[in-house]
Amino acid sequence: MPKVSIWQMDALKRTQSSTLLTSNLDPSAHISDICSRANRVLGLINRTCRQHFAIPAIRTLYVTLVRPILEYSVTVWSPHQVGHCSSLDAVQRRFLRMVGVKMGYRYLETNLEEMGQQLHLPSLAARRALLDLMFLYRLLNSLIDCPNILQMINFHVPRQSRHPQLFSRNFHPTNYTYYSTLPRIMRLGNDACADLDFFGPSTESFKRCALAFILK
Repeated sequence: MPKVSIWQMDALKRTQSSTLLTSNLDPSAHISDICSRANRVLGLINRTCRQHFAIPAIRTLYVTLVRPILEYSVTVWSPHQVGHCSSLDAVQRRFLRMVGVKMGYRYLETNLEEMGQQLHLPSLAARRALLDLMFLYRLLNSLIDCPNILQMINFHVPRQSRHPQLFSRNFHPTNYTYYSTLPRIMRLGNDACADLDFFGPSTESFKRCALAFILK
């Protein structure tokens, strides 16, 4: 059985923890960089484990070594443009097809939706929404100790006792501000507040409910 050396494992761990920032805050360069790094790690997993590892073990390697590269600090740079999202999705599609080949399917004939369900791998878009909700939950419950960010969360004070909005909706003149971190997670919080309790449950309970809301 092939082995991954200690220096290879250290290199894989180091690739997960960096964010590329540009002067105009355009995530294109960062997304291109992390997709390249994630594909390199995925290629190593494919070459090393294709013949000798069971599918659950390969899945564990993917969610441990590849997916974190695509999600590191994603709350800050989460994309909204179709091209950016497609570039990220291509990495997971490649992994699902890789597993499909191991299960006897032709590479391009693998049913990606069914394979994702079998492996319990939600889409990366669903994962980004979950991470946004978890960030908002932790911020509101002081599990993230950052008063400067918390004071920028605008709660909605309704004139009527029953109102579906938890956060204020503000006008944003540009796509940049509309899709920036806090307005984005407050919109998502408003969409979810009828189904989720942001202040009562434990972290694990909230996470389960948030994932169920996103996948419904």
